[in-house]
Amino acid sequence: MTAMIERAARSPMITGNVWIRFAARANVAKPESERRRLYDQHSAKNPGFKDYEKRTSRRIPVITLERVGPSAS
Repeated sequence: MTAMIERAARSPMITGNVWIRFAARANVAKPESERRRLYDQHSAKNPGFKDYEKRTSRRIPVITLERVGPSAS
């Protein structure tokens, strides 16, 4: 388990900065079918992720962010 996944499991509240700053809850994508769907969707836009998946034996986790607080609407 990577450090980011471990932190999300202990304390899912984070602050994101993706062109704008916002508070969010980090969630590990579950079940496996949802993780697979999201991974495939992302790797369709970023083919390097498919290549990396083929070269590693580990299961690559997918993290989703859910906005919380006033900016959530």
